[in-house]
Amino acid sequence: MKKLKFVAFLLACVITFPLFACSNNSGVVIDETKTQIYIDHYNGGVGDAWFAPLKTRFEEAYKDYEIGDKKGVQLIISNHKNQGTQIIDTISSSSMDVFFSEKFYYYDGLAKDLFLDISDIVTQVNTDGKTIESKLSKTQSDFYKYNEKYYALPHYAYYGGLPYNVDVFEDNLLYFSNNSKVNGGFITSLESTRSLGPDGKTGKIDGVNYSLDDGLPATYEEFFKLCDRMIDCDVIPFTWSGEYGKAYFTSFLTRLAISYEGKEQALLNFTFDGTAKNLIKSIDDNGVVTFEEPTTIKQDNGYRIYESAGRYYALKFGEQIFSNRDYYDFERVSNGSDSHTDAQTRFVLSNYDPAEKPIAFLIDGTYWENEADGVGAFATLKNLYRVEKQDARFGFMPMPKVDASHIGDKDVFMDGAISLAFINANVQKRCPEKIDLLKKFLQFCYTDASLREYTVETGSLKAIEYNLTDDDKQQLSYFTRSVVDFKEQSDAIPPFANSIKFVNNQETLSFGNTFSTSNYSFALSALKDGVKAKDYFNQIILNHDSDFWGRI
Repeated sequence: MKKLKFVAFLLACVITFPLFACSNNSGVVIDETKTQIYIDHYNGGVGDAWFAPLKTRFEEAYKDYEIGDKKGVQLIISNHKNQGTQIIDTISSSSMDVFFSEKFYYYDGLAKDLFLDISDIVTQVNTDGKTIESKLSKTQSDFYKYNEKYYALPHYAYYGGLPYNVDVFEDNLLYFSNNSKVNGGFITSLESTRSLGPDGKTGKIDGVNYSLDDGLPATYEEFFKLCDRMIDCDVIPFTWSGEYGKAYFTSFLTRLAISYEGKEQALLNFTFDGTAKNLIKSIDDNGVVTFEEPTTIKQDNGYRIYESAGRYYALKFGEQIFSNRDYYDFERVSNGSDSHTDAQTRFVLSNYDPAEKPIAFLIDGTYWENEADGVGAFATLKNLYRVEKQDARFGFMPMPKVDASHIGDKDVFMDGAISLAFINANVQKRCPEKIDLLKKFLQFCYTDASLREYTVETGSLKAIEYNLTDDDKQQLSYFTRSVVDFKEQSDAIPPFANSIKFVNNQETLSFGNTFSTSNYSFALSALKDGVKAKDYFNQIILNHDSDFWGRI
């Protein structure tokens, strides 16, 4: 193992930077015989279950690593809930070595020189025989490679959408049948043959399971037919957090919009370079859409992409949710103190509590199950009803299509986390002898073994390409398995591109921001108050005109 001789420097480092040398706010006892790596970690919905097994493996792998008179490594994690936008101005003076953060805009960090150059570990062949660079999509590589160098890596990904209660669906026979003329188009038993669902396929094709969505609503029309059926069965279709509903609903609308657009058209929202095929020319009083001819989008007219139909159809879907108060858990979602864990708990318990109606859908993110674990909803489920987490089944709903002509279009997943992993550039001044070790640690985090372990431990996906084994999948919850399976047959895109306009305005041009217009505020509030999808969509276009484009 490489041995570095920096005894004199270490002494100077302790004398000159006592805060850096001794800092530890984690409560962990410092082993003075080892070199410490201090990790700043945003501990949000995904949690930190990934850290303990990684720590064990890395400390064992580098137990003989020497720096000066120290041998071995001690990883120390500092958890908090401050996103990147909240900590960005503290990093240059921070004693933390490695950061795992969320809502951190990469080019803002570059502008402040916060990141250590990690190009070598990104392009070198790792211990798994692959480079980290090979696991990045072209869009990611183009985005993260700045002046031919890499300074950070994508950390984890999550997706907004609709977790659904599989047991509620089965108990009430809420799947569509392949025979639309019998029983209102719904199955009569769990053995009935189901419809093909929004992918228009069934069975395994080239190793991909296309049976996953069989019986689920294929179109918007079918979806709300399903909601009406739920009401007849005394099932509440939707619930969400009253406190955080604006954020969750925005994420849900974004998922609907991106799913409609498809990969190529969705990416135009970040590249502003290509041909827009879904721009709306007009919407009549009956909601009938007339489309523009295909339109060339460039940096100077990128604002035209806000006319694309995905946002309108997402808003139309949202409008229909609020068209019938029986479609959603009105009293609770209107309660501003109703937390995300409150919503998760009633969703999980609803099928067991005789005093409550079962709830079919929770508007939330793919991390919801992790938040509901521990002392949350699943602990309550076990304590009250003696039901284990693994015995309560939840799936991730594929997005229905706007109409039958779009059945078979690939679903699209877009990462909502904007999560970064990087090494603090200030280690070059405070303790440069640790740089090699810090790079080895970050590289270790991106081996296939570590990526797979991350998903198994957290039930979440890293924002990078890797494959889970069948054994890995067997260890996942029913819900996480459904997320992984649907993602495997869908397209996935990052929420960015390296276009000049976008990198200079990352936060302003984030997709979800268009669902919080200056005139109507958040779409959730506006739609609930009766604002029509057409009016909200037209306001989006007015707010993102050529004048707006020229100001940013």
